[in-house]
Amino acid sequence: MTDVLLPLALLYADGRREIRGATRLQKLAFLAQEEYGAEDLHEFEPDKYGPFSPSLAGAVEALKQRGLLKEREKRVPGGNEMLIYSLTDKGVRVVKRLLHDRDEDVESTLESAERVKAEWGDSSLDRLLQHVYQSYPHYTSESRLDLAETV
Repeated sequence: MTDVLLPLALLYADGRREIRGATRLQKLAFLAQEEYGAEDLHEFEPDKYGPFSPSLAGAVEALKQRGLLKEREKRVPGGNEMLIYSLTDKGVRVVKRLLHDRDEDVESTLESAERVKAEWGDSSLDRLLQHVYQSYPHYTSESRLDLAETV
């Protein structure tokens, strides 16, 4: 269960508000671990948009397969598709049950998720990426973005 705890917490935090974009989900999870005290449940590596965790991507897929998370696509200006993530009713029940059990890891991870979403959840993706790229340049070595050159 620990591998899926962080994405569950991120999707439950902030009034269960959805997370718009796979890149945003990855960066919020990265910051939750690096800056907001979430346990290091996922290892991140440099990738085309900065830090990326294959285990986090796998955890999201597992949650989707279990019916705890839903993923929908939305066409954005420019014709690209954006993935939008939210908890299903079943996912909400699972998180509530975990919170009811008063597990310290769950409470701590949810607190970190609340804090990272409060600070970065409404930020533009560009602002979020600028912060990550500026604060963690060693994760930008594989980046496709010009942003890596400007921070």
